[in-house]
Amino acid sequence: MPDDCNDPATRSRPASPWLVLACAMAILGASSVAATANNPPLKDHAWGGCTLSSSVQNTIKNALQAESSALGTVSVDFIVIHTVTAQNDGQPLKSGGNTGVVLCTFPGTNAKVTTETTPIPNASDQPGSTNIDVLQVQQQAVQQYKINDGARANKTEKRLCQTTQGNTDCWRVSKP
Repeated sequence: MPDDCNDPATRSRPASPWLVLACAMAILGASSVAATANNPPLKDHAWGGCTLSSSVQNTIKNALQAESSALGTVSVDFIVIHTVTAQNDGQPLKSGGNTGVVLCTFPGTNAKVTTETTPIPNASDQPGSTNIDVLQVQQQAVQQYKINDGARANKTEKRLCQTTQGNTDCWRVSKP
């Protein structure tokens, strides 16, 4: 793993926006994440059975903190892993095909499978609760496309747009 993933003092210049992703990928490659029999990754479905260690969490927090002096104290409770060239943004399955995105949590954060139509609150997830206040709604859209001509002909790219508090920000995500 590059030294600057762990030690911002070793950098001669600010890290690229992709440093955090590179560090996370390096860490994830070395992490042991096993699917349990009752929560295996499935073809064409997002998978949320990934729990990473506190040391991985701290490495990602430190790398993100080093990206900009404008950030306050960084908190990382879960990450969603997208893949540029794979269908569904997912990971390849040994049985064929790909998962959807992968949701990884860290110790102290839970991710429980639910549905779009499950009431919030409900007796099994929030016992004794009868009402909620919606604090915000965020939306993310990912478009995968293949370029047909020009200098990047036959390259797969994605457009990622995230709407937060009514502001939509988009990025074109690609590999060389």
